[in-house]
Amino acid sequence: MIKVQALIAIVSLALCIYCVIEAIVTDSALVRNMPKALWILLILFFPLVGSIAWLVAGRPGATPAQPTASTFPEYDRPGRATGVTPESDEEFLRRTRERAEEQRRAYQEKQQREAQADERNQTEGDAEAGSSTPSSTRRTQSVGRSQVGCLSASAIPGWSAGRARLTLNQD
Repeated sequence: MIKVQALIAIVSLALCIYCVIEAIVTDSALVRNMPKALWILLILFFPLVGSIAWLVAGRPGATPAQPTASTFPEYDRPGRATGVTPESDEEFLRRTRERAEEQRRAYQEKQQREAQADERNQTEGDAEAGSSTPSSTRRTQSVGRSQVGCLSASAIPGWSAGRARLTLNQD
């Protein structure tokens, strides 16, 4: 009988010490139902009842989940979609390659359309210039104290395609 009472006393003392330390360390703004000092006094004057009351009604509840960065690296993330069989991995890789090839083709077609449009604009500009101006100059605009002109690629040695913007200062 004495051993049981000693065991209860030791557990009660350990619980009291734990609750007092936790109450002291807890931020005052997070303590529930009573001020922090009252909780500490309750735990000290009524060790078993005060400790149980602190655990049930005084200490801060579980903090709500906050949207923060995951602690899991991407390859260890639970529920990550991975291939179960080698066939599903091969299927994923095949679809990825097809999508990449489709994007590559669309980009090349866009580049070709832009190059053709530039060539058309260049030939139209050369035709507008007529015989009175050199064929390399397409058009010229005066902007304040500078002159901005578009030149064809043939006007700049070493250039094979495209247009260049040229700014000339008039001082």
